[in-house]
Amino acid sequence: MILPPRSARKAVRVNCSKTLTSLSYIYASFMSTWITDAPSSKELKSSLSARTSSLRVQLSTVVLQLRDLKDIARWARWEGNLRGHWPYEEYDRLIDIQQEMVAVFAQVSRVFN
Repeated sequence: MILPPRSARKAVRVNCSKTLTSLSYIYASFMSTWITDAPSSKELKSSLSARTSSLRVQLSTVVLQLRDLKDIARWARWEGNLRGHWPYEEYDRLIDIQQEMVAVFAQVSRVFN
């Protein structure tokens, strides 16, 4: 009962890759929104509003995942060192960079409104 059922370090690695994948999908959505041909203004507004609401949901999901990931990384820091030193600082910096990316994406999404 004292030991967790799985490694917190593995959870950090897996969740970092999941959030990076989510951020890449968000980036691709932004690029596809900008690249699409300009249809009529009515079609454009309805398309942009649908995409914007979907991007907001994706961004909020990633924000929550990153917040939880930051906590898990702090816990993983104190996990036993059976395999040697765990680079907490590098994972912490990776999470910070991902949070900065989310902030930039949120600012860019305001352009579509």
